[in-house]
Amino acid sequence: MIEVMRLTRFLLEKEKAAQTYPHISLYCDWLFHTEINRHALALSILERTARAIAKYDEAGDVAAVSQALNLAQLRHEMTILFSAHKIPTDLLDSFANWKAFSGALLEDLCDRPIKLPNLRNRKAKKLVEQTVARMKAEAAKFGHNIWPRALFISADTEKGVLNWTLEYEAPDLIGPKTFRIQSALQMTEKPTDFRRS
Repeated sequence: MIEVMRLTRFLLEKEKAAQTYPHISLYCDWLFHTEINRHALALSILERTARAIAKYDEAGDVAAVSQALNLAQLRHEMTILFSAHKIPTDLLDSFANWKAFSGALLEDLCDRPIKLPNLRNRKAKKLVEQTVARMKAEAAKFGHNIWPRALFISADTEKGVLNWTLEYEAPDLIGPKTFRIQSALQMTEKPTDFRRS
């Protein structure tokens, strides 16, 4: 899996195509860093997870947090890139192959969080502030003053599952001003989404 992503990253850099394939770019960067805190798509993932949790009371479903990682879009971008370069797509066309690959990918990303950046660059800082403001506004609809500052993936080896954990800022709490929530990651694609099972 690491070798596939390394070679995919090499291809992106060679083609100068990181903006064309933002999900590939994010996951390649994430694999080779201890944390991600300067990637626009990572900020979008945090915002989508915040929206999913804020709406939990309505929907009663946390699957949207797993969907926020957008592995389906990663697979789609890889399929386009590989096809354009006549690279076999067996890994991407088969549910079983993709499930194994994406599971190994997520396992490798364990304990390497996506974090809100602490930036000095004025333009980037404004983007973060706007994103946090939107996350706060979404939470405020449900009476909360909270927003996620980090998303972690972790492995529960006893149960054989991968989990997501969101670490929240909560300035209105008495005592520690942060808390975490966790749930199992879910495979959001179904066998019918693939050419082969």
